[in-house]
Amino acid sequence: RHINNGKGISIFMAVQNFRSGLPLALRQNICAFFIWATHDSTQLEAIYSEVANLVDKDTFMQFYHIATSKPHGFLTIETSAPPGKQFRSDFDTFLHVDKNHFSHSDSES
Repeated sequence: RHINNGKGISIFMAVQNFRSGLPLALRQNICAFFIWATHDSTQLEAIYSEVANLVDKDTFMQFYHIATSKPHGFLTIETSAPPGKQFRSDFDTFLHVDKNHFSHSDSES
């Protein structure tokens, strides 16, 4: 998407196994993750290891549970977004921690 004055491509990939389904070179260049509910904790661990520099593990898991608790809900992680704007529930609700209290706000806030 950065080719020819912003007229490039974006690639979306759906994988069931994060590490073996996605080569390292691609994982290291992911701009956004969209994570739906899973019962496979090893997949969550693998995804967390890719975003560990953004939040601690407890916060990551709390965000994941908040985002996936509603039907069809998912966690969005934008790795290049500014702090406080990296984690969302679905596309429109930002997730953040205020002094050990988890909260959310609409994307317009």
